[in-house]
Amino acid sequence: MYIPLAQAGLNDVKGLLNLATKAKQQIAPLLDLAGKSKTHLQTFCDEWPEDLSFFVDISPMGIELCKAVAEADEENHIILTLSLDNPKNGFTTRKNLYLALHKKHQGLIPCISWENTDATRRDVLLFARSLEEDFNKIAIRICLWNEISDHQKNLDYAKAILDVVRDRSKVWLLIDYGPLRQDTEIATSKKMADFLEIINSTSVAGWSIISTSFPAQRPSSGEEQRAQLLDYTAQSLIKTRNKTSQRAYGDYAASALGSATQFTPGMIVIPFGAYLANFEWWLHRDGGSSEFRKYIDIAKKLISLPQFDGAGFCWANENYERISQLPPAATRDYGNNGVWNGYRLNQHITKICHYLEQYGFPLSLQATSVEEEDGEI
Repeated sequence: MYIPLAQAGLNDVKGLLNLATKAKQQIAPLLDLAGKSKTHLQTFCDEWPEDLSFFVDISPMGIELCKAVAEADEENHIILTLSLDNPKNGFTTRKNLYLALHKKHQGLIPCISWENTDATRRDVLLFARSLEEDFNKIAIRICLWNEISDHQKNLDYAKAILDVVRDRSKVWLLIDYGPLRQDTEIATSKKMADFLEIINSTSVAGWSIISTSFPAQRPSSGEEQRAQLLDYTAQSLIKTRNKTSQRAYGDYAASALGSATQFTPGMIVIPFGAYLANFEWWLHRDGGSSEFRKYIDIAKKLISLPQFDGAGFCWANENYERISQLPPAATRDYGNNGVWNGYRLNQHITKICHYLEQYGFPLSLQATSVEEEDGEI
């Protein structure tokens, strides 16, 4: 199984809902509540297949993951305006929203997280116990990338939740590792090792590391670059003794930590496209701010790549080919940066699902070369 992290905004939700049925069946997305409204998360709950599960985290972690460009926007984030960060009475406000969304989709798995709140141990345990009573599955989401987090407190809270719940087989452990710089980093992380001890000694429903090696810095306008996807190999280097829990691959679905997902007046928005193949991203930026017609040129370059999988590979590729055929003087239908974020997520997830089928996970590093896209050894 694959857990792609996405923002519950317009374009990420479109990218998820337009996945092929086969890809949808291979994933359980983790959605962060984004922006000023819950509309797009509600749309996802209405339209995601009824028999498929997904995780939702209604916590301030989502604000940090996709940092608002302006402070005013951050202050108007729905997490804050609805007091969903308030731990009072075991996060009652947050639980009530989970329950409302659960009525729309029975496959929703709520996350327990306390990052960037003043929650006490008691608040968190009350929250966990109350969620367990109303949901078939729950998840503990741990943040490892926030340098000001108290690691020992996080360990203590996670262990305490697993001690207090009645049925550990209902609990997923999601370890949000954040940015990766080298493929050996997770395997040598002391923080990660501490949580592996929990995994090795506890029969949870399942667990996943969720990381990103997508570059935070994009090429200059008119330039392209290549960047290696490190997450697949890095996570495969982690070996555990616990063979009973389901293990899932997880990543940020071609997004970097802190990427802006909302347009703010005055923001510089240069057309940008990316494509994953051969465990490597091709990235290209072109034009000036809001010169979205340049997406026609980017689409032409993208579909001419030797590694392009063809229009039939996924919804994103279908749109890349369609846009490439627009006349240079076209004034519409080529999208903008938000629309192309949804395309990028859709193609990335489809490609990862292909890798999972072709190579398995954790990757057998001795048996398979990740450099061979056609499966040759």
